Amino acid sequence: MTDMLAHDRIGSVRVTDEDGRLYVARTHISKAGVNTYRGSEIPGHAALGLRADALYRLLRAPDELARAAPTFNAIPVLADHAHVSADNPRRDITVGATGTDCAFADPYLDNALAIWDAAAIAMVRDGGRRELSCAYRYDADMTPGRWRGQPYDGVMRNIRGNHVALVPAGRAGPDVLVADSALQENMMAPLPEPDATFTVQVIGHALRTGALTPDTAPDALSAALLAARAELDATPASPPDAPPEMASDAAVRDAVARALEAERTRLGAVEDARRAVRPLVGEVIGMDSADAIYRYALGQVGHDAAGVHASALRPMIDVVIGTRQAAPGAALAADAAPDFNARFGVTRAPRVL
Repeated sequence: MTDMLAHDRIGSVRVTDEDGRLYVARTHISKAGVNTYRGSEIPGHAALGLRADALYRLLRAPDELARAAPTFNAIPVLADHAHVSADNPRRDITVGATGTDCAFADPYLDNALAIWDAAAIAMVRDGGRRELSCAYRYDADMTPGRWRGQPYDGVMRNIRGNHVALVPAGRAGPDVLVADSALQENMMAPLPEPDATFTVQVIGHALRTGALTPDTAPDALSAALLAARAELDATPASPPDAPPEMASDAAVRDAVARALEAERTRLGAVEDARRAVRPLVGEVIGMDSADAIYRYALGQVGHDAAGVHASALRPMIDVVIGTRQAAPGAALAADAAPDFNARFGVTRAPRVL
C-alpha cells in the first residue's frame, strides 16, 4: 500500500549566524483544528467506505497533537512538499530541520527551526514562503462530532510527523508561520459555540469591508472571519434603536457556496494532476496543488518549468507522455526534445543522480 501523508495544505526570535543560517527559537508548526480533505487524500479511504471525490472534515485534536509532538523533532524542513524517507531523503529540496523540543500548547504545536539554504531564507524574509505546512501519517477514525462549535466527520489518530514544508499558504492558517517575534501564550482562546445572529453579522461585516470575497481561498476563510469578529468586538455598541449590521441570507449562502466550490475545484485539479503524471513518475505524495505536481513531474524527467505559466504545465505533460508513447525510432526520439523545449521555452534541466 502506498503511504499517504496529510498536509496542514498552515509572532524577534530569529537569529542569523555568521554563516548566514537562520535559526528560529520557537514557532508554531501546526494547530489543532478542523480542515477539509478529499476522500482520496484520506489513508485507507476505500476500506473506510469513503468516496474518493467527496469532501470530509477531519479534526486534528489537541490530545492527538500533544501525543504526536516527539515525532516532529529533528525532521527535515523542505522547500516544498515531497514524501521523504531514509531511502529517499530529497537532499535537493531539504533546506533545514526542526528542533528537538517540540511541545503542544493549545491550540498550537511549537518547535524550533533551523534553515540553512540562502534561497529558502530569502523566501521566508520576503514573505513568499513564510507559512509552514506539516506532513504526517495518521490513522483516520471516522467518528463524527463537534469541536469548539465546528462539526467534523472524523478524527486524525496516531499522528506521526514526516517533514515540515515552507509554503505560500498552508491549511493550518496564517498564524502557523516562521515566527519573527516572540510568541505570546494563549494567542487564540477556544471559540465559543457560535451565536447564529452574531455569526451572520460577522460574515456581513467581512463581505462589506472586502475581507471576504468570492475569490477568498478556503484556507483563508477562518482568518478573515476571525479578523472581522475582532473588528466588530472593537466597534462601539450601536444605539438601542439602530438595526444590527447583518448580511442578507442570500449573500451568506453565496459566499459559503463559492468557497466550497473553490475547494472542490482545487481538490479536483489535484486529483487530475496526480492521474496525469502517473505514467511519468508514478504516485505523487505530499503535494496539495496541481501546479506543484506538474512542475515536480516535469523536473523529474529533465525539464525546468520554473518560469512556465501555470496554463502551459498540463500541455507540457501531455507532450512528454505523447513523445514517450510514440512508435520507437531514433530520429523521432532525438527530435522530440528540442521541439518540446522550443515550443514551451524551457531549458533542459540536469538530472540529480
